[in-house]
Amino acid sequence: MKKSFILISGLLLISTLGYAQQDKETKIKDQSLTISIAPAFFATRIGNLDANPFWPAGLYVTKNFIFKPRLGFSTGIHFLYKNIVTDGVIIDELSHGFSGITVTTNKYMIFDIPLRLNYYMIVPNDKFNFYFKAEINNSLIANYTKESPDNYGMFGSQIDYGYKMFLGIGLGLDFKVADRLSFIAEPGFNYSVIGRLPEVGLFDYQLGIKYSLTKK
Repeated sequence: MKKSFILISGLLLISTLGYAQQDKETKIKDQSLTISIAPAFFATRIGNLDANPFWPAGLYVTKNFIFKPRLGFSTGIHFLYKNIVTDGVIIDELSHGFSGITVTTNKYMIFDIPLRLNYYMIVPNDKFNFYFKAEINNSLIANYTKESPDNYGMFGSQIDYGYKMFLGIGLGLDFKVADRLSFIAEPGFNYSVIGRLPEVGLFDYQLGIKYSLTKK
């Protein structure tokens, strides 16, 4: 908890100092609202997590603020859904032998609310941007599990809910390909500090497209 408190306080302090140094007339130089669709690649050394590293496209709605020539802040909502079906076998409790096939279905629904600081390697523009990111990512998770059948021929299901907080760092790249449309690539490393996945390191790499809902 001490480590996470220090990191969170540091991010908030950086943001506060950045705002405090601004003149009233130039406090927010630019802001935009974007929507992105991007699949993701995840990698972790934890064996009991999903072995399939590729996840389907997630939906991002992001509000971006540029309050220094190279410093910005962004937040929004990220929604991700994945359906995983796995096959298993039923072992008879008396003979300890094979007695049938069972199918387990997991449906993951994840809502993320990231709070991010972006440092731009070049002054932000509407053509090409390359930036370093540091973020706090709060996530709400719902996992629907259905298994059929069990040793008694029954069909069981349940829904589990959870919360997690990740602290993350990474890089980002976006460049314009058409009016309001940009290509984005964001590799990063996230470390879980609170929630259902404590002390888990996770590499992710997002590739997708971004559409600006506000015209500059």
